[in-house]
Amino acid sequence: MAVFNLGDLFIEQWGYSPGGSINDLVVDDTDLINRKTPTGNYGSYYGEDSEGREVFMPITLGDLFMPYVWMSVSGSKRIIETPLTERRGSVKELISIDDYRFSIKGFVIGHDGTFPEKDIEDLRKLFELNEAIEMKCPLSDIFLLTADGNGQDRVVITELTIHEAKGIEHVRGFDMTVVTDQELELELID
Repeated sequence: MAVFNLGDLFIEQWGYSPGGSINDLVVDDTDLINRKTPTGNYGSYYGEDSEGREVFMPITLGDLFMPYVWMSVSGSKRIIETPLTERRGSVKELISIDDYRFSIKGFVIGHDGTFPEKDIEDLRKLFELNEAIEMKCPLSDIFLLTADGNGQDRVVITELTIHEAKGIEHVRGFDMTVVTDQELELELID
C-alpha cells in the first residue's frame, strides 16, 4: 500500500492548503488523527474508514460513506432594498433565506493500490438520482436539523467533478455541491 500526504494531494487538486493538521495527515497503516473533540450535540465527529482507521468528520450522503472529505457551508438571504428619497441609505426587507449550499471536497482511495472504480461509480449513481437524499455529518446537521427547518436533513446534489490525479493511480479527488431540500405541505384554501 502506498503512503501519501492528504495535505499535498489537496494542494495538487484544488491549488491551496486547507491548513491545520491536514498538511501533516499521511495515509498509511498508522492512526490518522488524535481524537481531540468530544461528541457534540449532533453526534460523534469521528468515524472509521474501510481500513478501520479513525477519521474526523466523515459524511454519509444517501447510503455512501465518505471518510476523506472536507465541507464548507454557505448561505444567502433574499433582501429587497428600497432607496429613500432625500435620505441616506435604504429600507431592507428580508424576503427569505435561500437554500444552504454545501461544498464537499474529498478523495476516493483504492486501498489495495488499484483504481477506485467502484467508488467513482457509486458517486456517479448518487449524483444521477433524481430525488433528495439524506446527508449525515455533524457540521451539516447544525444547519439542516434546526427546529425552524423542521429537522430535515435532505439535500440535492447539483454538481459533481471527478479530478485527475497526476502520478497516483489509486486516488481520485472530487468536488460536489449539494443544496438543502425541504419537504413542504401546501394547503388549498377554498
